[in-house]
Order: sequence, then C-alpha cells, then structure tokens
Amino acid sequence: MIARKTIWSVPIVVFGLLLALIAPARAADSVEDLKAAVEAIRLKHQVPGLAMIVVKDGRVVAQGVGGVRKIGTKASLTMQDLFHIGSCTKSMTATLAAKLVEEGAIRWDSTIEEVFPEWKKEMSTEYRKVTLTQLLSHHSGAPGKADPGVWSSSANLKSPVVDQRRAFVKGTLTHPPEAPPGSRMIYSNQGVIIAGAMLEKVTRRTWEELVREKVFNPLGMISAGFGQPGARGGFDQPWGHINKEGVVTAVQGDNPPFLGPAGTVHLTLADMAKYLIFHLKGDRGEGLYLKPATFQKLHTEVGGGAAL
Repeated sequence: MIARKTIWSVPIVVFGLLLALIAPARAADSVEDLKAAVEAIRLKHQVPGLAMIVVKDGRVVAQGVGGVRKIGTKASLTMQDLFHIGSCTKSMTATLAAKLVEEGAIRWDSTIEEVFPEWKKEMSTEYRKVTLTQLLSHHSGAPGKADPGVWSSSANLKSPVVDQRRAFVKGTLTHPPEAPPGSRMIYSNQGVIIAGAMLEKVTRRTWEELVREKVFNPLGMISAGFGQPGARGGFDQPWGHINKEGVVTAVQGDNPPFLGPAGTVHLTLADMAKYLIFHLKGDRGEGLYLKPATFQKLHTEVGGGAAL
C-alpha cells in the first residue's frame, strides 16, 4: 500500500498516468484542462500518449490527455480510456485483505500453513509461519523473480484461473524463500499472489470476484476490469509500449491471469481517482468503508520498508 506522509504518484507502463495530490486553489466546481501541459510533457519525453488527473480536497480539480493509443496510428487517447495500472493492483489486494480481516474471514497474522495445511509436507519449512502482513508488505522472503518452470507450467494449464493460481502458489512454496522471512524487504509479485490465493481459500471465492465485490463496486469503480484492455489487434483502448535503445514498439497483452492480485487491473483515470480519494480520506479519518485503525494499518510502513 502507500506509506504514511508520502505522496503517491502512479507511473503507468501503458502511457504514463500521474495522480497528483496538490493543486492550486480554484473554483469549487471547476476542472482545469491540462491538455497543453500534458502535450508539452509528452513531446518532451517522446511518449506516444499521456494522461493526467489531479486530486485535491477529495475531488478531481484538473485533468488532461494527449497523444495516441498506439504509436503509428491516429487513434487518439481519451480520458475515458482504460489504463492498465500494473502493480498498483497490489494495493487493491491489500485493501481487499483489510476488508476481509474486518469481516473476520482472515487475520493479518494468519499464516500460509494455517490456510494451506494440505501443503504442509511439500511446503518449504521457512514459509510455514509467514503471515498475510509479511506477504503484502514484501517481507515474506518470497523471491523477486518467479521460478521459470513454475511460471510456465502454471500459465500453460487449461483450467480456471483460480486453479492456475493455486498451482503457481503451491509450486512457489516448494522452493526455499530468497531470504529468511521477516529479514528484509524483497519486492515480489510472488508474495502478493500467495496472499491473493489465501484470500481465495478462506472465502471460497476467486480474487477477481472478491476485489470487484468488495473494492470496485463499493467505490463506484465501474470501469475496472482485468488483463489487456480492448479488443485484440484493435485500437479501441491503449496499447503498451516498450522503449528499447530509443526504438519504441507497441505491444498488446498481459501477464498470465493467475498474476491477478499482483498486477492485472485496468480502469479509467476517473475511477483511479476515486480509489485514491478513498485512501486519502481514510488516512485523515474520514473513511466510511474501513475503520480508521485499518487505514492506519494499510498506510504504515512495515519493518522500515513498504506499507501494505
């Protein structure tokens, strides 16, 4: 999640989205058009498209967009487009976990061994006492890079995503952690995927169902979805772009669906702003959906490293 007393700016691989927290004072009902500023930044850094939205005092005060959805086309980027937010999804998994903790479905100190007792014999002993908090704060010892064999075998399964995710988690847990759990922070997709699988196990629901029901819907994030936005091969939504040695190439696709809890959400900037406002209000004690102590848990650093 986000650390307390920090500003949360969100760089998006697709085009470069920025959610800023500070803006000049202006009329309460006005939304400043930042098109000229966005276009200047976009051209300076030579990116295909750029969108920006600015939040202050619990509302959107400015926004702007420029460029195209895919380099080499005339398909203009718009404020209604769906941006793939990548690892910002991790904070949504932590928010989902917080709600389930409040509902009593799981605890922050629930361990992998408690949730998956059927894997105890196959699981590396070092993972057994790893907690939900450690997984979400990147202190579980889970590796920064997935085991290639576990990744490919899980991605190639012809089964529902929840089964692919369980296979990936089980395979990951059979290998020793990269570092002793709790010893240091290792940024890890794998740890957050394990956390997501734990939430699935205790609720008997998929992560996708849970995050939609308990995060997207209550916050009115109606545009939120999963995976590649837009039709395959079409220009109805933004593409991703890779800059390799100055050569920019458009790409379309996503990681395997089992990675969901760690980074497959897409949505509009307006809905991302709703999510940001929700957490900012919660940090000020104005949140309605989660308790103040829960927001504090989400926004406080763990072990001198990441928050949840």
